[in-house]
Amino acid sequence: MDFVVGLSKTQWQNDSIWFVVHGEFITHMQQMLELAKENVRAAMDRAKTYVDLDRTQREFEERDMVFLKISKDSKIFNTRKCYKLSPRYYGPWKIVRKTNSIAYELDMSINCKVHPVFHVSCLKVLHDGDNLLTNGVVLFQEHGEVMHGPSKVLDWR
Repeated sequence: MDFVVGLSKTQWQNDSIWFVVHGEFITHMQQMLELAKENVRAAMDRAKTYVDLDRTQREFEERDMVFLKISKDSKIFNTRKCYKLSPRYYGPWKIVRKTNSIAYELDMSINCKVHPVFHVSCLKVLHDGDNLLTNGVVLFQEHGEVMHGPSKVLDWR
């Protein structure tokens, strides 16, 4: 770098100094910038490969039967006092239509308090041998209490 002196004063009454950058310096800085960009691209690709190991491509058709995965913190679907004992999947429900590449609309009852469109990551396909533990949405009374009770008495002591 070469400095040029004897220039006019700046607006803050300081001496102004210009420096002339040689072509080698600019070339070196451009090479370092390209190297940094390549390192960032490599790190992004490496992170993407690790994330893609857990991803699965899910595609459903209309009229497929699916389970709905529910968060354990969900207040609407929580059917017990202890959320750890609540089922993780509800259903099965029929897919009415595909709204876009990652969202599907389910055939839910009218008195269900949940929007019927869900992300593909919340759905699990129903296989022939799946045990249906919960059928549909648990119905709620007006005060938000769950209607518990036996459906049938099997035997007396």
